[in-house]
Amino acid sequence: MAYQECALYGNLVRYLRDRCAERLAKLDPASDVETARAWLDDLIRDWFFTPQHDLYGDAPRDVIWREQKGEPNVVPPDRMDDLFFDDCPVCQAMRDDPGEWHWHYDDGGFPLIAVYDPEGWDERWEAEDEAFERWKAEQKESGRWEAEEFRDGVYGFPDATPEQEAHLRAIWGLPATEEEVAEPTEIPVYEPPPAPSPGISPAELWLRAAEEPWLDRELHDAARALAGRLGFGIPNPPLSRQCVDLGWHRLTFTEALPLVAGLHDRGVDMSIFLEQVRAFPYQDISLEWLIAPERCMTTMTGVLESDAVKGDPVSAAKLRHSREFIERVSRLIPLHARIWLRGWSDALIHAAFARAVEWDDELPF
Repeated sequence: MAYQECALYGNLVRYLRDRCAERLAKLDPASDVETARAWLDDLIRDWFFTPQHDLYGDAPRDVIWREQKGEPNVVPPDRMDDLFFDDCPVCQAMRDDPGEWHWHYDDGGFPLIAVYDPEGWDERWEAEDEAFERWKAEQKESGRWEAEEFRDGVYGFPDATPEQEAHLRAIWGLPATEEEVAEPTEIPVYEPPPAPSPGISPAELWLRAAEEPWLDRELHDAARALAGRLGFGIPNPPLSRQCVDLGWHRLTFTEALPLVAGLHDRGVDMSIFLEQVRAFPYQDISLEWLIAPERCMTTMTGVLESDAVKGDPVSAAKLRHSREFIERVSRLIPLHARIWLRGWSDALIHAAFARAVEWDDELPF
């Protein structure tokens, strides 16, 4: 919120107070404007000094003075459950952390002026969009960030001829074409291999994997197994404020190989991981399952316990199998590897967003 906007909102409160005082004086002959204004001032003062639940027990005055002094809003110990309400081990560990957790209050990006002046709000953002388009055109004309060698191969084989693509696929052991694999119409047999005991610490698992010899061939096999199966949601172009069309991107071999190498470097036993992937009877595996397994399992449990899949045993079985797969794989990926995965995933997603707004010519990768 802009500084002048805050000042004008203060004037708005005073304006409403004075108009209400005049109105109350007319409605009550026994009162006058000054008495009504004093009553309204007390009402406003009470609002400033009264603690609010949404402010973690603070009063508005506390938040305002802290911001003016540059101090953070600290979540009190008795309200930590409001911040970390999930019962996953990671969330509980974060809740019990002795450090401070801060919160911030805002208008959610939709200020009061947008409610009373929607035309002006739309005009403001239309001007912003036009300025962004002009900037894009200027960047394109200036020839900045020309990096053809980086753009080739970001997603599959965009610049390869059919013969070149066939040759590369043959070298890497990929199928001749990207064929869609139909989902099973009946409940498939899912017999996952045993996963390591949860008693193994992430440090022990990392050391065990680091001490074992690893062949490049095995890494390539793992990348080939993940290519075309592991994926994430992306926006389809064109992306604008008026049009949002979400799609699904499956990793190519060139994307899966650095992912596999990165997980291996961070102590993930890729042999066991690959066994779990091959045992999973469905085509698509979400990258989010590896990054935030607790949240994904909680969501699936909620769907299974609702009426969403009642009478649909195939969908219910898929959810149960997916939940079990996530639980088993989560034992293999330690927390520090998940954090790395989040950054790795964000890099691809940000590139996808840039392409969705037709900005791919300026991407430096």
